[in-house]
Amino acid sequence: VMVAEQNNHRVSIFDLEGNFIKAFGKNGSGPGDFAYPRGIAFDPSARAILVADGNNKRIQIFSEEGDYRDHFATASGPFDV
Repeated sequence: VMVAEQNNHRVSIFDLEGNFIKAFGKNGSGPGDFAYPRGIAFDPSARAILVADGNNKRIQIFSEEGDYRDHFATASGPFDV
């Protein structure tokens, strides 16, 4: 289970029983940083986590392990993926 923690500026990952596994990201505008992440999705074909990074006006792409891969800009703050 993946959670976009908007006010903590990070993504947290839990197992199916709700046990914390790991978190990634911090407040900022650099690669892998977040400013109010608002949505999250998993692309199984690319084995990637996509995060709508609201105030940074971009979608960020991470590996399954939470390692930054890439991003693409959006015209306005994305609210979901």
